Amino acid sequence: MKMKRIAKKIIRGEKGQSLIAVLILLLLGGLVTAPVLSLVTTGVDTNAVYEDDMNELYAADGGIEDAIRNIIAGAEGLPSESDPIVSYQIDVNDKNVDVTITYIDDTTYRITSTATTDEESSTTIESYLTSSGGSGIFDNAITALNGDITLGGNARVISSPTSGEGDIFANGDINLSGNARVEGDGTATGEIDLSGNSQIEGDETEGATPVTPPDIDSAPYLQEAEMGGVHEGNLSLSGNGTYDLGPLHITGNLSISGNRTVTLEGTVYVDGTISMSGNTRIEGGFTIVADGNIGLTGNSKLDLEDIPFVFSTNGNISTTGNNWTSAIVYAPNGHVNLTGNSRIYGTVLGLSVTGSGNNKIEYPIGLSDSESLPGTGDGTYQIRTWDISHQQE
Repeated sequence: MKMKRIAKKIIRGEKGQSLIAVLILLLLGGLVTAPVLSLVTTGVDTNAVYEDDMNELYAADGGIEDAIRNIIAGAEGLPSESDPIVSYQIDVNDKNVDVTITYIDDTTYRITSTATTDEESSTTIESYLTSSGGSGIFDNAITALNGDITLGGNARVISSPTSGEGDIFANGDINLSGNARVEGDGTATGEIDLSGNSQIEGDETEGATPVTPPDIDSAPYLQEAEMGGVHEGNLSLSGNGTYDLGPLHITGNLSISGNRTVTLEGTVYVDGTISMSGNTRIEGGFTIVADGNIGLTGNSKLDLEDIPFVFSTNGNISTTGNNWTSAIVYAPNGHVNLTGNSRIYGTVLGLSVTGSGNNKIEYPIGLSDSESLPGTGDGTYQIRTWDISHQQE
């Protein structure tokens, strides 16, 4: 019996020691777990704050880019000397973005873009945008950017509403033959050669200083086009009547035929080529871009605000037909060829420009006043500063 009582005491003692050990382990576990959970929670919070900060930065950057596009495009409502500050709001990735454009002088704007997550967090980008000065290449009826101007047959270069302003400029030579006539000045960095009955009615200047065309980035045009959607593959427009087009990105070719009138409602970007035939025309004061060749036709003179900017980034541009094609024709890396009896109401620019037959180019004098054209107005712009600040309360 005595041994039995001793055994029970030993067992009760071991149970007590086990309980104490368990309590100690629980206490130690609590001491370790609390900091670990705190670290995990802190890490989650840190990642969330970092993500919000990056989203704010992207949104503020989007506000700056939106303002730059408006300035380059010469959008309505830009600040001026008499009204130097313009502010507006946009939404970027579910962030409210306040954009302010401040007119500094004729060549400089300050842009401030603030993206806000809530009352306690915001990111601001301030940037100065300055003009490098316009080259005035759209002030001429014809400009050869890196080559010759060659006109023959009965080609005519005129201006309206007053005559004598149909100027031509070549970063190369000017060659006129047959009955070709220019009712304006002829300026060449090289030589001017007149043969047959050809003539330049204004001043003739040889050995002139070359002009440098603006470096036009096609990426903003692509972004503007994609705002209206993407058409995969080729797009063919035929038949009769009017077709509203744009903004739109076409990944293939664009062909227009029949008696179609295509009215541009926004920027159109074509990855391939543009071809036109029949009694067709493009109208509307927007831009149509093709990476490849462009073949133009038309059937009327348009008001200045309805003349499209036709831009081939890497191809050639040719005109056909017997009627007026209203267009600002621009091929900075290709050649422009005026064939048959084609006539242009606008201006023509290419590496070289060739015309024969009964071609006529009529330059509307008011065209040079359009600030939305690259190379006119204040010229091309450059970003001078880019400062980022963040507020967190």
